Amino acid sequence: MAVNETVIALLRPKPDLARLEGAPAEALEEARAAVQAPGGLGTIASYATEVPLPMTGTWNAPGKGGALPDIALTAPEAGVPLLFVEVDNCHESAQVLADKVDKYGEVLPAEGQGSHAGARRGRRCAMRSRSTRSA
Repeated sequence: MAVNETVIALLRPKPDLARLEGAPAEALEEARAAVQAPGGLGTIASYATEVPLPMTGTWNAPGKGGALPDIALTAPEAGVPLLFVEVDNCHESAQVLADKVDKYGEVLPAEGQGSHAGARRGRRCAMRSRSTRSA
């Protein structure tokens, strides 16, 4: 359920104030504030969940060892060509999450480059640096 809630939070849908007729004043005030707030990212069609990112194989038949982001967002009209979102429910260790983030970086093109595979190979993810730091 946390993934769905994250998509809704990123979308920031605007409430229909006409449907809130007769609602408590506090609810109306919060709804008006939501209408005035900046819009969210993309449309519901901009989001996909559990998209396999192939580290081997192809997009149609990914091999083992790839990553599976909770959410993949594409909203170029909002300045977000591609964003991978990992929703952490404290079921995975920092090491597992850092490995996932590293894999996400490997499928993203380097700035100014058109290819994906290995574009960022060799760079350490900041999260990995924090998770392996001794206390």
